Amino acid sequence: MKNLEYYMNLKYQIQINPIEEDDGEEYFQLVIPDLPGFKIYEDSIQELMENVEDAKAAWFISRITEKKEIPMPNTIKNNYSGRITLRIAKSLHRELSIGAMQDGISLNSYISNLLLLNNNQNAMQDKFDAIRKSIERLESLKKTYYVTYNISNAQENTRIKSVDALSSFSLKSFEGVQV
Repeated sequence: MKNLEYYMNLKYQIQINPIEEDDGEEYFQLVIPDLPGFKIYEDSIQELMENVEDAKAAWFISRITEKKEIPMPNTIKNNYSGRITLRIAKSLHRELSIGAMQDGISLNSYISNLLLLNNNQNAMQDKFDAIRKSIERLESLKKTYYVTYNISNAQENTRIKSVDALSSFSLKSFEGVQV
């Protein structure tokens, strides 16, 4: 039977993610993707690294005690030969062969190019989605801007409630504009 020591000696890949809350609070999350639900949070990466072994031990003890499966580290990452065997429909094989012939390249190169293109499009879509979410978050944050201007030597404060209002507010019409 495998014990705690056995699992603690396995090499699991970790991921460290910085997290910033809407209120500006920053901290870090450490995840071991191969261990379901394993996450720890600390204020610094150093604290994560100091606590990861204790957290792993607690996670393994919990799983052993509850007689739940403990996944092995994902070792497939080291087994990339660049060669795969694939079964596809005859009609798709024909279409791909025609495409390769029209491009003047081998079927293998044609399929490899299509896979690379699709993979890059997916990666770009993920990045665009992250950017879109950031923009939506920024748009949802309403900041108040104060513009001070002089009218007949009297100071007056005008509160502008959104960036859109600020961009449509003509500052050139006032003397001595201070932002």
